[in-house]
Amino acid sequence: MMWTLEAWTNALPLNKGVRILALDAFGLLAFEKPAGTMTHPNKEGHISSGSLLAAPYDLKAEHYTLEDALPGGDKRLFILNRIDSPTSGIVLAAWKEEAAKSVRLAFKSEKVKKTYYAIVKGMPPSAAHLWVDRLKVVRKQGKHVRAQAGGGVLARTQVQLIRPDANKLGLSLLKMYPLTGRTHQLRIQSSLRHCPILGDRTYGDFNFNRHIQKLIGTKRMFLHAAELEVPTPQGSFRVSSLLPESFNKVMDVNPDIKHAFAHPLVQPKNTSRRA
Repeated sequence: MMWTLEAWTNALPLNKGVRILALDAFGLLAFEKPAGTMTHPNKEGHISSGSLLAAPYDLKAEHYTLEDALPGGDKRLFILNRIDSPTSGIVLAAWKEEAAKSVRLAFKSEKVKKTYYAIVKGMPPSAAHLWVDRLKVVRKQGKHVRAQAGGGVLARTQVQLIRPDANKLGLSLLKMYPLTGRTHQLRIQSSLRHCPILGDRTYGDFNFNRHIQKLIGTKRMFLHAAELEVPTPQGSFRVSSLLPESFNKVMDVNPDIKHAFAHPLVQPKNTSRRA
C-alpha cells in the first residue's frame, strides 16, 4: 500500500519549513527545504533541528533512520541528492532501497535533469552559454567546505539569462542547468565570471550583499533548486518547486529599493570577460 502525501507528512519528523512536494510508486519522495536548512546533519547519528528531518543520519550509507517503519517495513529514508544549506529547493529521497540504488546511478551517470534559479550581481558574458571549468575541493573541515577553479574535475553548466532586475540595481535572474554535480559548482562558476550569486558568503561580493540585505531584510543566498527529473521504470519522476517570494521581492519593482538608490549599484563594464 502506498501512503498519501498527508500520511507521509504526519509520519515523518519534518523540521521547520520543510514540506513534501510529491511521491512516486517507485519509492521516491521529494522534499522542499528553505534556505538555511541542511540536507542532513554533519555528525554521525546526530539529530538536528536544522536539518531536513529530526532523525539520526548515517553518513556512510546516506540515510535517515526513523523510529517507525515506512511502507514495506523499512525504517531507512535514503537521501539521493544534497544541496547546500544556504540553497533552497528540492531534495530527493527514497523509501525503497531499490529506488535509491537506481536513482543514485542515474545521478552518477548524469541522467538526472536539474534546474536552478539564481540572482547574481551584474550580468553573465552572454544571454545563453555553456560554462565549462575544472573545480576541486581544497578544504573540508566538518561542515566547512570550499572549492576552487583549476585542476580537479570537469564542471559543466548551461546558463540562460531570464531578465535584469526591475529596480535597476544591476542584478540578473539566471536559469541554470548543471550538467555535472560538483561541490559548490554553480556558486564558483558564477563568481569566476564576475557575476557572483547574491548573498553568497563564501564566493560572493560581501559589501554588495550587505547593501541588498539591509534593503530586503533577509540574509539568504539567492540560489534555488527549482526542478528535478529522474528516470524511473514507469518513465520519469518530475518535481517542481516555486520560486521563493524573496526572489520576487528583489527582482520585481520594489519602491523601498528604488527610493534607496538613484543609480545602479553595479555599473556596466565594457571589458571582455570569461565565457
